[in-house]
Amino acid sequence: MKTGVKEPGPGETRLCRDPWLAPAVRADGGVMRCCYGGVDFGRIGSGPSLSDLFMSDSARLARRQLLTGNLDAMCRICPRFPVVTVEEYRKHIDWMLGHFQTTGEIVDDLTDAVVPEMVWLELTSRCNLRCIYCHQATREFVHHELPLKTIDSVVDALIGLGVPQVSLTGRGENTVIAGWEVHAERLLDAGVKVMIITNLARPITEHEARTFARMKEVCLSIDTVDRTMFKQLRTGDVRIALENVAKILAANQRLRNPDFTMRWSAVVTAATAPGLLDVAAMAVALGVSRVEFHCLIGIDGILPDRRPATLDEMDPVTVAGIGAAVQAAEKFLIDRLGPQGVFVAPGLRSAWEAEAES
Repeated sequence: MKTGVKEPGPGETRLCRDPWLAPAVRADGGVMRCCYGGVDFGRIGSGPSLSDLFMSDSARLARRQLLTGNLDAMCRICPRFPVVTVEEYRKHIDWMLGHFQTTGEIVDDLTDAVVPEMVWLELTSRCNLRCIYCHQATREFVHHELPLKTIDSVVDALIGLGVPQVSLTGRGENTVIAGWEVHAERLLDAGVKVMIITNLARPITEHEARTFARMKEVCLSIDTVDRTMFKQLRTGDVRIALENVAKILAANQRLRNPDFTMRWSAVVTAATAPGLLDVAAMAVALGVSRVEFHCLIGIDGILPDRRPATLDEMDPVTVAGIGAAVQAAEKFLIDRLGPQGVFVAPGLRSAWEAEAES
């Protein structure tokens, strides 16, 4: 995997709290340190409880890597979190452990587990799209699906632990599971705030629209609103996704869920950059609350000539052009939605800032 973002140097680490606050349950049964995978805490259904896995030796190892700056390759190139000094990071984690409820046996060190603030839950790794830059485009990618019994037990465990938020997110599209909304509604009925990242690539039912509208957040993965480019990049029809957005927002008008927000997430490439302002304008027109811009991750197994270039594969002029396009869209969104209405991933912003400095 490659991203082209700045890597931590000696005495530095990433400002990531996921191994404590946002671990992931994957469709193959693995409990991982974050939504990207990496260190495996263990397997659900193999004996230990979910709470035990959060306190496992592997879980502590994942936390210790961040605490020492001894990061593995995936953490080093992660585009989600900025680089900070190890000293700053340890102070932050020390503060964090004093503000979150611990779980299991306490050994009074910074690798202690806490009740996660959120758990990423992947019901399936199957997807109904084939984005050219995604894991799904590799021949080696193996699809998995949590058995119904396992889903029920994981949902029970999350409710029992008091996990306040669950994000139905992973490498696949969770809404391709028949009855996915039933699992979401079990969590919602128990008072868990549910979020989802989805492609909304198939027409949804009115029931599904109401389930989406009950959530805390629906995040649409969308890189362009241009029909031709969308089909080239993702193999679907962008009009279906936009119609589904309207259905969900209409359902929320009826439900009046005060916690609901709609967010869009766009992967920025040289091809999509010129249309980012169109994405921003469409989002504002439809009533979306926030738009995020992220950099492309080069997935192992996808040859560079079959996917868009990552930031470090681009020439300085292209990187500067992407920077200008993102900044224009960012300004537009700030003007219409305020500073909270836009997010630019640190790895993306640092790329064009580095080019500007050079």
